[in-house]
Amino acid sequence: MAAFALVVSAFAVAMMPAGADTPSYSGTEWVFFPWVPNGEVLYGNDAWYSTVTIQNLESETITVNTHSTAGGSSNFSTTISPHASKTLPAGTLGVGSPGGPLAISANFNTPQYYINEELEIPIPPKIGAVMKQVSPNPSPSGAGTTSSHISVDGHTAIPAQDIAWGQNSAFCEDIAGDDNCNNVGGFTMGVPEGGFDGHSYLPIVQTNDGWNSIIHVSNIDSSSPSAAAVTMKFYATDQQGVFSSSNSGIEYTEYLNPGETWTFDLAEQNFPDNWVGSAWIVSDYTVATSVNRVKPETDMVVTNTAAPSIEAITSLDGFGPWSDGIQTEADTNGGEGEVAFESHSLTGNEGQYEMYGPLVFRNYNGWNTGISIVNITEQTNDVDIKFYGTGGGAAIFQDSLTISPKGQDFVYIPNDPALNGDSSFVGSVLLSSDAPFHAAIDQIKYGSGEALSYMATAAGAQVIPGLEGMGYQSALSIPLVQKGSAQTGLGDTSGIQLFNTDPDHSVRVAIEFFNQSGNSSQPTSNAPMMMTLQPYQNATLYTMSFSGMSQNFSGSAVVTPVSGGGSIVGVSNNVNYDVQGDGAVAFNMVNSLGQFRFPQSQTQVQADNIVLEPDAADVQVGSDHTLTATVYDNFGQPLPGALVNFNVTGGGSPDPSSTGSGYSDIDGEVAFTFSNDAAVTNTVTASTPGASDTATVTWFEVPPTLDVDASSLDNTTQGGSGDISFAISNPATADGGILYEDVRYLITVAGPEGVTCGDWFDTISAVNFNPAHPDLGALNASFDCDGDLLVGEWPESTYNLNQGDAEQTTFTVQTYGEFESFPTPQGTYTITFELYPVDEFDDIDESDDPIAVGSDTFVILEAV
Repeated sequence: MAAFALVVSAFAVAMMPAGADTPSYSGTEWVFFPWVPNGEVLYGNDAWYSTVTIQNLESETITVNTHSTAGGSSNFSTTISPHASKTLPAGTLGVGSPGGPLAISANFNTPQYYINEELEIPIPPKIGAVMKQVSPNPSPSGAGTTSSHISVDGHTAIPAQDIAWGQNSAFCEDIAGDDNCNNVGGFTMGVPEGGFDGHSYLPIVQTNDGWNSIIHVSNIDSSSPSAAAVTMKFYATDQQGVFSSSNSGIEYTEYLNPGETWTFDLAEQNFPDNWVGSAWIVSDYTVATSVNRVKPETDMVVTNTAAPSIEAITSLDGFGPWSDGIQTEADTNGGEGEVAFESHSLTGNEGQYEMYGPLVFRNYNGWNTGISIVNITEQTNDVDIKFYGTGGGAAIFQDSLTISPKGQDFVYIPNDPALNGDSSFVGSVLLSSDAPFHAAIDQIKYGSGEALSYMATAAGAQVIPGLEGMGYQSALSIPLVQKGSAQTGLGDTSGIQLFNTDPDHSVRVAIEFFNQSGNSSQPTSNAPMMMTLQPYQNATLYTMSFSGMSQNFSGSAVVTPVSGGGSIVGVSNNVNYDVQGDGAVAFNMVNSLGQFRFPQSQTQVQADNIVLEPDAADVQVGSDHTLTATVYDNFGQPLPGALVNFNVTGGGSPDPSSTGSGYSDIDGEVAFTFSNDAAVTNTVTASTPGASDTATVTWFEVPPTLDVDASSLDNTTQGGSGDISFAISNPATADGGILYEDVRYLITVAGPEGVTCGDWFDTISAVNFNPAHPDLGALNASFDCDGDLLVGEWPESTYNLNQGDAEQTTFTVQTYGEFESFPTPQGTYTITFELYPVDEFDDIDESDDPIAVGSDTFVILEAV
């Protein structure tokens, strides 16, 4: 998420099955586990048992229910206090032996925020959950492990946004109440494209080097009929060159009832020894998938969940060409032809598509990292792999992979010449490409038989402008944080690794720890721990380092971005070296808005109208003018979080520039302020996907003032003299003044009534001329009679009157006395100065209105 960055274009989804007996929207949040073991035996190991920890991320009490399918009947119900968490065994949650899928729903006891208050559509609460599984006996208390255990593993629950909803699923967010749920929208990183596709991917499944893979595919769709078809297609890694073509994958199909699980053991299906590859899972209904990779000889187990299509649609025709929801040439020609990729940048940092691994190792205390990448398109995919250290900045080392269509490839750092080195390394990895992919990141410590794995994610937490304080705060959380014994160094102990994925912006985060009752705990009992991560910087929080945190602590943590333009992702390693074999598990930190794609409901809450006000305004040049755009959804309610772009046309020099943008706030409003230093009319357009509106702004200048003072000459007798001055003052830009280029003065003198100009124009003259611009020439250089008026123009050449100019010109007028041949006629005279622009010939165009006018009168008396 520019990040941003990443854009939240809609709302955290909560869905219920359509139908007369079910409310169209119940403000429910959902997370899912494809398989929760409760006595299952994995490939020669002993039985596995699990606990699930559910975290309430809200400041209000919530009610949690568990189900075997999304929208199905409840098997268990409990309440969770604000910021509290509960760890419960699988059997208590309604999971029978040997295990099964688990859907967890949550509702506010009292709704806090509403998408639509008129229709009483509440925003659902945010929750997180992790599953921790142990062998060969259940955990004695909570999620704790002991020396009686041989192996430990688990994973984070899948948010509803990241479930591979099928094309025919009727389980959707029917906000309009019209049962219009199917295939009209989807979860995407931005604007929805097409419908759900039911596609998901496991980046690595394997039977090599003593490993085996057991895949669990569960039908979690209560709207599914019996025997819903599910197809898995396997592609070997490019390094083996077998089944790597998109036309020759190994394909299997099974039929699942709602709540039923397909357990697929690669060894039992006679996969070749030393086989490594990926799995592609497709269904018309909704399935959730996980894989346990097991190495019995060292008791190592790692678990990954399947990741969804990055966009809502990646194939229009089952296993056909990837087309990003667009009918392409490849679709219309039976799969032949070039597939067009659309640009859908997740953050805009490296490639159009990015995935992040917050924690990777190279020769670090015996730990090393392997990265498996699956190309989810039918095009060759070039993926760059860049590693960043704790200081951030430039990548420390890097490599790249070219992956065949629908293929898989991997790097293991100790075996990669471009990545291996003598020095130890702990840091983060950024994977980028111009086409979609998914990745799993394995951490292996072969010396002691420890292994853990997590999925690279795409959607970080960041400050979301306009959505503060209304239930859409973007944050990361970890439902299970533990600390062992500081004396022995043993016991379940958590480390949290954070990574700022933005190349240009820092991010400041607030870190809070809570005990399972929901109380703030050390080291954040009194205040959050604040941390700033620079671009591409990572940081580690290790519970054993917190002296104030009690031993055997079990609680949760929340990491909230509070400022800066960066975006953070995170992972938590949970290790107990007291376990006989593999005591390590990794949990992706929960992003309640989705790990891979931000939410967009099937029945969309989308922008339907935008109103820009005021629609017309007259504004003084140089002043600031603010317009407010209000975005309304398709239910006529203000829509928060919508990106609104502003565009200014019509000339002048708009400041700031001619464009702007912002996100609508809780009232659906975005303000745009600009100014102009020219007297023009601007048209401002406010637009958001689905709507636009315009307004006009007419800028008017504050004209210069022109003062003429002839009082010194007034009542002068014939032959006398006196001063006349004229002063021009042009306001500064901030006060409405503008630049007047190429101007001249038209000066007229009207004599006494009944006296023609020809009788007196030679009897009065300007002497001792003191102009503000001496270089512009004498005042009376071109005066002549025009009817009864003495008319002249000054200066002979043009000059510019700038904003803020204030200048005065004074000259002395000499009259003729009685002893002259022609005395100046006695009577009242009027002198007028008019400032005009000139035409292309530097001539005053009197058809225009003057820019400024000033005049005064004086009386010439008869000589005594």
